[in-house]
Amino acid sequence: MGNKLEPIDNPLDIELNKPSKAKFLFYLGFFGFFVFCIGCNYGLWTRSYKKY
Repeated sequence: MGNKLEPIDNPLDIELNKPSKAKFLFYLGFFGFFVFCIGCNYGLWTRSYKKY
């Protein structure tokens, strides 16, 4: 009962690897901005004036 279990470091944990965390947050922000731009352009395209 006196055995203490020490946590094993997970190499895929983004909290332990700061460059990986920064890259992940950059890609997440870039993808979010990309989806936002696509959504805005789609909204403008569907509400555009017709030439007829």
